[in-house]
Amino acid sequence: MLPVNHDFAVVMTQDCDLLRDFNRRHQGKSESQPNILLCDAYYAASLRAKVQEDTPLSSKEWKVVTQNSSERFQYLQRVEPVMDMQREGLPPLAMDFRNYFTVPTEELYHRLIPTIRRRARLNTPYVEHLAQRFFKFHARVALPVDHVIETAQT
Repeated sequence: MLPVNHDFAVVMTQDCDLLRDFNRRHQGKSESQPNILLCDAYYAASLRAKVQEDTPLSSKEWKVVTQNSSERFQYLQRVEPVMDMQREGLPPLAMDFRNYFTVPTEELYHRLIPTIRRRARLNTPYVEHLAQRFFKFHARVALPVDHVIETAQT
């Protein structure tokens, strides 16, 4: 298996589930959360270029992404150095809800403890907004045939 590099990832597993699992593990009980759900985050410019390879985005379409009006993407504004726990700052990031993955909880704890570099966090209500949009995207109902809109002839 080839390793996959994730420069940035956002934990999508709900905080209450993570806390319950953490507490159970520290009480010597069995785990309650076998896997953690994460979504890749990319430098916004890189994600736009990546999407452009598949389907070119006009400036107007990219503006829809940056305003978080596209159901598939989440745009995260620039983080100023004073708001970054590493004091480096971050350029705008963007998430493609199609790119998500899970990691066994035990493995994630093992990998993160020696190398974790927490950068920033989303505050309320933005974190709830992100979670709602992510899960709404994945709750879509697949239709057997695309909806056809007939244009009225004048």
